[in-house]
Parts: sequence; structure tokens; C-alpha cells
Amino acid sequence: MRYLYGALTLVVALSCAMFAVSNRAPVSLNLWPFAGALQVPVFVLVLGTTLVGLLLGLMIGWLVSMPSRFARRRLAQRLALTEQDVKRLKAEIAGQAAAVVSTAAVRAEA
Repeated sequence: MRYLYGALTLVVALSCAMFAVSNRAPVSLNLWPFAGALQVPVFVLVLGTTLVGLLLGLMIGWLVSMPSRFARRRLAQRLALTEQDVKRLKAEIAGQAAAVVSTAAVRAEA
């Protein structure tokens, strides 16, 4: 898996580098509510918007998964409490069983 990740990272990095080298021509970027224009290379514009889209998608995915992460944490806490109760009840049952056995032994001797 580590080699697959490394190979995929290398392919993506080489693709980005080749794209950047072959698209260095400047373009005019007008941001509507603001006056003036920026001159930026095409690769900066494309890779920058791709990065912004990736970050926005990751943030939205993280926000959408928050309720399930909270529910998982809450259920894990409930499970831990339930396991503690089971251990306590097993100890009580073992203690009661020992008391019954000792009481039966005392009655049998009498």
C-alpha cells in the first residue's frame, strides 16, 4: 500500500509539473467587484482553483461527518459503561453463588 501511495503521488506531482511547464502564458484575471486585473500564469490559476476546490470539499466532508463522529464517541462511552456494569453484575452473581454453595454445605453438615 505504501508503494502504491508513493507511485500515485509521483504520478500526480509529475503531471502537475508538466502542466505548469507547458502552461506558463499569462492570462488576465478580473475580479468583478474589484477594480483592476491581475496577470497570472495559466497554471497558477488552474492549480490554485483546484486546490481551493479540494480544500472546500474536504472541509464540507469533515463538517458533514461531524454528527456521526459525535454519535460514535457517545456510543463508545455507553459501551464502556455497559461493560463495567456487566463486570460488576458478574462479580455479584459469583459472590451470591458462593454464598449459596457455602450455605448449602453448612445445611448438609447439620
